[in-house]
Amino acid sequence: MSVHGLELNNNQFISAQIWIQNGPDEEMNIIEFGWMVYPALFGDSRNLIFGYWTAYCHKQTGFFNVLCSGFVQIHSDASLSAALEPVSVYGKDTWYTPFKVYQVYQVTFQGIPGKCKTPFKVYQEIFTHLANNASMVRFGGIAGVKPQMPAPPMGNGYLPQFQDYLKTAHITKMKYVNEEGQDVKLIWSTNEAGCSSRLLQDFVRW
Repeated sequence: MSVHGLELNNNQFISAQIWIQNGPDEEMNIIEFGWMVYPALFGDSRNLIFGYWTAYCHKQTGFFNVLCSGFVQIHSDASLSAALEPVSVYGKDTWYTPFKVYQVYQVTFQGIPGKCKTPFKVYQEIFTHLANNASMVRFGGIAGVKPQMPAPPMGNGYLPQFQDYLKTAHITKMKYVNEEGQDVKLIWSTNEAGCSSRLLQDFVRW
């Protein structure tokens, strides 16, 4: 996942992320992770690692990082809310952060940015439909702004140049691996999930 530095104000946020989910729309269980710039929540425009979970499509639960129960910090060097540095420079350098999420013994989901560092886990018991398996994996990003406010930039702030990764925000080398460690063929779709975050309900998103 390429990493980009953008200056936002408290009325704006952006993210590049992956969603893992299961369940019907009204009871959707979701784990989200990636990087986010969200000054109203984190206090500045740094590009931070984030995790988010909800058990009921954002209606009864839904929390970022370790602000509430659910995520448990388990690594001292790689942590949720850690700043990602350096960031990509348009047309010159591209910096990436790798992410991996896996299920361990039907007990926890663990997330990894980078190699051999597991910064957090989220306990199976908080989920209903996602406790045993996921039905969908989504990837992309979100840009949001409060109504009547200037829109934030998306991605790296420029229109994508699809033949030039130095000029395009992107996610690459995505894989789904089963419990035997084998790659699984994915069915690709552009459909959107039928629920949205109540924590971001004051924002217009696209």
